[in-house]
Amino acid sequence: MPPRRHNPRPLARPGFTLIELLCTVAIVGILGSAMASIIQQAARTSNQANTRAQLAAEGSGAMDRIINRLAQISTRPSTTPPQADIDAMTATSLSFDAGSLLQLTGTNLILRDVEAGDALASTPILLRNVSAMTLEARDASNALLAAPVNLTLPRQLVVTITLTRAGTSTTLRGRAFLRGCSEYAAP
Repeated sequence: MPPRRHNPRPLARPGFTLIELLCTVAIVGILGSAMASIIQQAARTSNQANTRAQLAAEGSGAMDRIINRLAQISTRPSTTPPQADIDAMTATSLSFDAGSLLQLTGTNLILRDVEAGDALASTPILLRNVSAMTLEARDASNALLAAPVNLTLPRQLVVTITLTRAGTSTTLRGRAFLRGCSEYAAP
């Protein structure tokens, strides 16, 4: 018998074939793009929450100042029952106390407070990025007074402000009970 020839195979080298490498790169690319969209969504949500928190903080401070000032509107002397010193009121402006003014002008909310020393010609901006403001007058039974408001009737003023920045908005609402114009007011 003739001697058998042994066909030696080349030794297998450890490693990856080109196909395995390409499949791995494709899988890593798909996972990376999925993770990138998830991370972008999380960052967008975080930015919106941060913007909403900033708007709420700015708006809360301004709303506190507005409500405190409106609650201190003077009463007209020698009126029975007591009447708030409100000269004119619309859905977006209020003129009171002989020169004080709360008004939405464009996206700026202006509060001119004559009692605090603001000049009549001044227009101090209280809040920016205001996309909407609504003023409502309510009587002693909390009924909404229809426009034009009979300025002898309001017992409370309701202010609603919507702030918008970078596509994010927040709405704040406050209620001021007019001093001296309620049956519960102290003399």
